[in-house]
Amino acid sequence: MATITFTVTSPAGTESYEAPYPDDEIGKLFPALGAEYGYQATVPNPAFVSAEETPAETETITNPQTIAEFVLENILNEVKRQYSVTSARFASEPVRKAESDRVKNKLKDVKPKKKKVA
Repeated sequence: MATITFTVTSPAGTESYEAPYPDDEIGKLFPALGAEYGYQATVPNPAFVSAEETPAETETITNPQTIAEFVLENILNEVKRQYSVTSARFASEPVRKAESDRVKNKLKDVKPKKKKVA
């Protein structure tokens, strides 16, 4: 059985959560989530202008963002969205929008980071 691990590190400490996942399905996880979120293996080449103007360039290139990075970014965006909605829901009516905006602004620069596993 494979394990999916979610680790939260904060000033208060570190907590890890694990979920077992079937070995024969783990390899299908990122491709399935990538398809759900709209991952594209190739993307438009920013250096390509036209075949005549930039003959050495192709119209598309391999996506520089890996499928794992793309999926994790989308999962984090969903977590931020849900947190923002939930935070606003618990606020009183007059401050609901302000709280939602505050949380969205505070989380706007939160991005996933790749971590090497030893």
